[in-house]
Amino acid sequence: MIGSIGVDIQGSRAAVCLMEWAGGQVRQGPVGDGRRILIPVAATPTAWGSEAAEAALDALPPSGRLADMLYAWRQDAWSPEFLAGLHRRLLGFLGQAQPEGFRSHQVCVCADPDSAGGWATVAELLGQAGLPDTEQVRPADALLCRWLSVTPELPSGPVLAVACGETATILGLYSVGIDEAPVVRADGETRVDVGSGPWVIEIATDALRQCRPGFPARALLGLLDGVDEFAAMLRASTGDTWVEWAGPLSQYMFEPLRASRSEVAARTTAADYARPVASAVHSVLNGVAGRVTLLVGGPGAAWPFVADALAGLGNMWQSGDPTLDLAYGACWWELYRRSFRRDGAAPVRDTVPAWDAAPGRSTPVPGAPVTARARPGGECRAEPPAAPFPVPLGDAESTGGQVDVHLPWEDTDLPWEKASAPTATAPPPAEPADDELPPPWER
Repeated sequence: MIGSIGVDIQGSRAAVCLMEWAGGQVRQGPVGDGRRILIPVAATPTAWGSEAAEAALDALPPSGRLADMLYAWRQDAWSPEFLAGLHRRLLGFLGQAQPEGFRSHQVCVCADPDSAGGWATVAELLGQAGLPDTEQVRPADALLCRWLSVTPELPSGPVLAVACGETATILGLYSVGIDEAPVVRADGETRVDVGSGPWVIEIATDALRQCRPGFPARALLGLLDGVDEFAAMLRASTGDTWVEWAGPLSQYMFEPLRASRSEVAARTTAADYARPVASAVHSVLNGVAGRVTLLVGGPGAAWPFVADALAGLGNMWQSGDPTLDLAYGACWWELYRRSFRRDGAAPVRDTVPAWDAAPGRSTPVPGAPVTARARPGGECRAEPPAAPFPVPLGDAESTGGQVDVHLPWEDTDLPWEKASAPTATAPPPAEPADDELPPPWER
């Protein structure tokens, strides 16, 4: 393996990121579909992503309310057509003409299993699309991996990952230690059935109200790109500072769309998103000792509402581009997975995980249904027991996509498995026979 590919599949758009390592350098960046970074979930027998979405918009009748056509191209993200198109895109991007599997890269898909009917169904659908060896990563686990990859000095104590998606927000509680056997321990998972989808539709509709008629329907895809830009501007602003829409379709506007962080946070749609998540976070942290580190990321965290609602609860971390958090985090899963407990983080591909089959416990949250699934108890140690937690490799995005480091993949062992003193060079170990290899999720 020379790298990994992380895929984050949401309800309307997907993110794909590539990470490769060679010669002591890490390179990572988004893949996209050749036209835009966030890939519309659209596919036809001859087109995929942006191309398929534009074709669907071009086929719409000229009359009609454009706000109702915003997602006219959207399909089921787990449809065979979209997954097969993803397979073709990855092969083409890597220059692999023959669909014989990704021998040079490990593909890791981050998804909400409830959106596809469970992990077993996800594995079956990916296998049918030509991606049978794909690793499956939970959203909270992917967000934690994203944080680990950019945090040189890890704090000791509880860490709560708040993975904000389009239709759901997943909370994962972990404990990061620095003793003789440091671990990242998954203590539970909570799903809140609210996301950023309704708010994106509302802000896009506001932008359309400012536009004069006459622009083509395919420009609605550019409108979504403008929504992402507006979210970044709002996230970087202070409470009462007004920001102005300057992105796609601004040339069609009678006057620019303007909004402030505090004004939009007071809107019903934004509050209906942030309040249930904040209530669930309070419930999860009830009884947790110590100062918690809050990780707020994912496409929904592109807007500041959730982070603002959680302000003061702990030390908060956010990346520079939350829309790519889960895809980037999935890229790092292969490195950090061994620091998760086996029965609490890595979903088994050929069977439904025990905690998915077991009855859950309900946590009442005003305004939205919340289901907290308790994972099985037991010892939560990394295999093998670790010395201090591996030092993350740094954020390649902040250094032009390149970091000078010595990478764990270049060695036989991971950093925490190495002897403290130099040892004589030993011959490379013999490769085990196929029938001696452990299952993929234990490697």
